[in-house]
Amino acid sequence: MQENYEYLMEAVKEKAKEGVSSIAYETWISPADLYLIEDNVATLVVPTPFFADQLKPYEILLQNCFRAVTNKIYNINYITADKIGQDLRKYKYVKYK
Repeated sequence: MQENYEYLMEAVKEKAKEGVSSIAYETWISPADLYLIEDNVATLVVPTPFFADQLKPYEILLQNCFRAVTNKIYNINYITADKIGQDLRKYKYVKYK
């Protein structure tokens, strides 16, 4: 099941790569990970609140990428790693409904 979670975010990121510069992708999109998908919200874990603010201009792109991969429409939400008490380097995908 873990592989499905990894596949989902990797597929979303691959789609997103097509819509942004390589610098924007590497700086803002690549480091984000999927924390939770529940109802119509995809929550991404990011390092800092500043990082979340910088991702906001890419929300429509991310929504479109999630829709392309899952055929569902999700709003995008962010949570910082410290709020979930985990180091991003050790992060594991939590849940995908």
